[in-house]
Amino acid sequence: MTTAPRMSLKDLGLGDPSPFKGEPHTLDSFLQDCSLRFSIAPDIYDTEAKQITFALSHLREGDAKRWKEAYLKGRTALVTNTTPFSVGTSWVTFETDLRNSFSEVDKEQDAMHRLQNLRQGKKTVDQHNINFKLLMDKARLTEANNAAILIHFYRESIDPKIRDRIMMMETVPTTITDWWRRAAQFDGMSRRLNQSLGTAFGKNKTNRRNHQGYRPPSQPQKDPNAMDIDTLSIEEKKKHLDKNLCFFCHQSGHYSRNCNKRRQKGQGPSTQKNTKVPQGKKRLGTSELRAHIRELVVENIGDDEEQLNDFFDEVEEKGL
Repeated sequence: MTTAPRMSLKDLGLGDPSPFKGEPHTLDSFLQDCSLRFSIAPDIYDTEAKQITFALSHLREGDAKRWKEAYLKGRTALVTNTTPFSVGTSWVTFETDLRNSFSEVDKEQDAMHRLQNLRQGKKTVDQHNINFKLLMDKARLTEANNAAILIHFYRESIDPKIRDRIMMMETVPTTITDWWRRAAQFDGMSRRLNQSLGTAFGKNKTNRRNHQGYRPPSQPQKDPNAMDIDTLSIEEKKKHLDKNLCFFCHQSGHYSRNCNKRRQKGQGPSTQKNTKVPQGKKRLGTSELRAHIRELVVENIGDDEEQLNDFFDEVEEKGL
């Protein structure tokens, strides 16, 4: 009877762990990689001395190398006529010595500080949530015991536009898990909407440029006197939307684009001659038009994911 050939670590495709250089924040990962290797090949690393030797062989640089040299010198000093040299008899003791020497000073406080100053930036919400959860674990904060501070940190960390949309919901989330879910949902919708609008605008731009006699339109200048809705607080925006108030005069019954007081102050829509824009309406630039369309989508569809998906599919298929 023939026996099956013995598999090696090479056959398993198991790579070596990254060398530990003495950086405290990488120690957990290094020890985890070592443990995984020992568990997948117990017949090779069948003694704790072999496990310790393997770990020592990966302490090659910086403070970790100096620690290894001191450790081995200490083991050599224990040699007597009756006690032969040994790298150590207990993996637990070796791991404890290593952790005590390279423990992160004020680890929890550092994680708390990093969590407080974390910002989403250009990352997706899903990517941001992973970073937030890792720091949350390092800071030893739990949803059960630290819900309020976690929501505060997270609310300040995400994209302000996403935060505003969540704050303007009829029912604002009260748990950090719901905040993660809602933020990811709005981020996904926004990215898909931008992609759909980009496809639609790209098709229209290509068609216009291929048309004989096409001339690139001049970009309209933004009215310096126009009201900037972003100057309103989240609470004020929500109040205006809930009560259908004008963002200019703060009265009900009309939108800011049709506000008589705005026109009287010379801040109303353009009425220049030789323009194709109907009187009483302002010509919007591309970025403003995108923003306006997004507002219309949010206003008419809201958070209904099924209707949003149908809208996106139709935009991608037929364009605008």
